[in-house]
Amino acid sequence: MKISLIFCVFFLCSCTMVGHVKVEGWPMMTVVRHDVPNKVMRDVCGAYAPPFSDPLACSIFDLKNQECHMYFSKDFPPIQSTIEHEELHCQGYDHIGSTYLQQLLKEFIK
Repeated sequence: MKISLIFCVFFLCSCTMVGHVKVEGWPMMTVVRHDVPNKVMRDVCGAYAPPFSDPLACSIFDLKNQECHMYFSKDFPPIQSTIEHEELHCQGYDHIGSTYLQQLLKEFIK
């Protein structure tokens, strides 16, 4: 029980951490902010969130048009650190231990 609790705390904390190394070759993107009803944000962001998690926000990348769309709940406005977290994603920073953005860029360049 204690080990699984420690694992859950580590897992939840690691999902909010962003690495400090930018994905090489990540393009400069126009950031488009969407403040939408909470249900809309959850529907959009839920597709990118880990199973059984409750997303607070997300960034969706349109590499073709060099746009980064950040989605936030207007019913539960984000705190500054959440906004900064999503801005880092738009700048090409990924979660620690993840290669999601690197793979996304690699597939786009093909």
